[in-house]
Amino acid sequence: MGQDPSEVRHEVEDAREQLGDTVEALAYKANAPKRLKDQATAKAVQAKIRIETDPRTAKLKTQVLDLKNRASNFDGGDATRRHPASPRDRLEPAFTAVKRLPPRTTAATVTALVVGWIAGRKSRRAPRSRP
Repeated sequence: MGQDPSEVRHEVEDAREQLGDTVEALAYKANAPKRLKDQATAKAVQAKIRIETDPRTAKLKTQVLDLKNRASNFDGGDATRRHPASPRDRLEPAFTAVKRLPPRTTAATVTALVVGWIAGRKSRRAPRSRP
């Protein structure tokens, strides 16, 4: 029973410190959203590190810089001042390709498209129930 008062104080301080650590650990464990957020942050940091150390990332960054440089040096000329292409302008290459095909091929292709379209429409209809 005759302990030195300084030893008792030191033991009390150690006990308080351990109790404080225990309370903090319990509070952290009880706070699930904070734990989930911390875990997500840690995983995001790990993913960023993996991405940054991947050699493919450096290659992609180089390609992006190259594209940016080419885009900044691009002189659009009339293309930047024109209005967006009309539907006719966008379909013109398809019309040209169809015109180059032999007539029988064109007729067979159009027939197949029409039959497919009709079959698709019929298959979407709900079957009628008979009384």
